[in-house]
Amino acid sequence: MNKNQAFTLAEVLITLAIIGVVAALTIPSLIKKYEIRHTMTALKEIYSVMDQAAKLTIAENGTPDTWYSNVTTGLNAKNEIMLNKFKPYLRITKICQPGEQGCFTDVMYKKIDGKDTRNWNRNNSDIISFRLNNGMLGFLLSYGINSKKVNDDLHYYGVISIDVNGAKRPNVFGRDVFSLMLTERGIIPFGLPGEYMNGAYDQDEDGNWTIPITDVKQVCNRTDCLGYCEGCAAWIIYKGNMDYLFCDDLSWDGKTSCSEKN
Repeated sequence: MNKNQAFTLAEVLITLAIIGVVAALTIPSLIKKYEIRHTMTALKEIYSVMDQAAKLTIAENGTPDTWYSNVTTGLNAKNEIMLNKFKPYLRITKICQPGEQGCFTDVMYKKIDGKDTRNWNRNNSDIISFRLNNGMLGFLLSYGINSKKVNDDLHYYGVISIDVNGAKRPNVFGRDVFSLMLTERGIIPFGLPGEYMNGAYDQDEDGNWTIPITDVKQVCNRTDCLGYCEGCAAWIIYKGNMDYLFCDDLSWDGKTSCSEKN
């Protein structure tokens, strides 16, 4: 008579153990890759939305230097003016005025080098924050007519920072929080070579930052970032990866991914 063939209990347990080990090794990597792809897609999407909104409002209202009546306009008034220019072109579901809570997650936001930035839900007296219908969180800070240099040919009049992951973690500049600049030509991301990075360098007598960015390592560095690590936005948009999270020798005119050789 033929006997039925079957796996022994020991063989089944060994097979399950092997599957478990393989899953433990591969699933976290797959999840991380998915999160990175999602973050990059979300940033590119909101960058496009903000740039279109800026260009439409500039076409209708003139360049940002004409939006403010005089240099003495108060900070909160400047923020309100900037928001009102953008509001018709954005799907905003909630607005929090300076000092008002409820738009941002009530946590200490960090940057990719591990240092603290702010609890943007509580320490927010100088910004207007908002929620968008897609779940993203944002805040803006207007400089009014006291613009700052992007480079020798371009100025920016305000900053818009977006948490593309909404209320979810990690709440980290360079991972899910990125900053964009409002210029007279529309929106550009922080971090392009030649930009004068706000908060990173000495100022000249006019308040302009005197030393431009030359490398991604200055403003998008996982071990030591200048400013808030806001320069990561440009790297994602123009280089199409977040490899700055995994290697430290990237540069705009050299190695652009961890898999490349110097």
